[in-house]
Amino acid sequence: MSIKRHLTVSANGGTDLSRVNLEEAFAMIGLTDIDQTKLPSIEVCRQKVRAGQPLFGQGDPFDSIFVVRLGTFKSTALDDGGYEQVLGFALRADILGCDAAASGTHASCCVALEDSEAITIPLAPFRDLGEVGNVFERHLFRHLSEELNRQNRVLAMIGTLGANARVARFLVSLSERYARMGYSPKHFILRMTRQEIANHLGLTMETVSRAFSHLCQANLIEVNQRAVTVFCVDRLRCVRPATQSNHQRQTMPYRFASVPIMSSM
Repeated sequence: MSIKRHLTVSANGGTDLSRVNLEEAFAMIGLTDIDQTKLPSIEVCRQKVRAGQPLFGQGDPFDSIFVVRLGTFKSTALDDGGYEQVLGFALRADILGCDAAASGTHASCCVALEDSEAITIPLAPFRDLGEVGNVFERHLFRHLSEELNRQNRVLAMIGTLGANARVARFLVSLSERYARMGYSPKHFILRMTRQEIANHLGLTMETVSRAFSHLCQANLIEVNQRAVTVFCVDRLRCVRPATQSNHQRQTMPYRFASVPIMSSM
């Protein structure tokens, strides 16, 4: 996304801009095996994206990748029938936008779930940088591989687990991700709605609500509106399909399996 396009977004009240060092973005995504002295002199933008506003849209051209600096984003995609699928949720240090690498346009839309920030890294300056560009490219490929593995696990879960187990695994994943960011793995806020969780897990909102109630009754979690307390991550991880009743296994069809190139679950 070019600077000009950023400024256009900013003008409509959705995004504010400031400059940031490229080193900060690389450090966030763990790209430390690169010669800092050989980095290109490019303008890297830190965007402040307000809740409900898009970072990029489905069909936008691919000229940058994005690193979440603060906040939470969701990735969604529309199929040919107009059905919107929630593909995943991105937290701090997650990479967004690589879904466009094959076609040259973004296959998904990325929207802030709260007031958030993302660092935009333009790709053009890296194409003729020799070894530096190769290291950067290998890091993105590693990210793509991790995402494919993560999405395969999500699809396997949807195909084999009941509602209680799906919601439990979703909460375990969030707990682990918050722990990696240095936050509490046992106390966190759900920035996404029950409907968004249901859509992502291939369930109905009512089924997700029942699953939350079941996990609370089993003394695995405590929920106060969007605040969640996980009493024991290991016990939550061990919730199995056998614990599900028929009505708790009610699901929605998972319309398509687009791979959001972002950390999800």
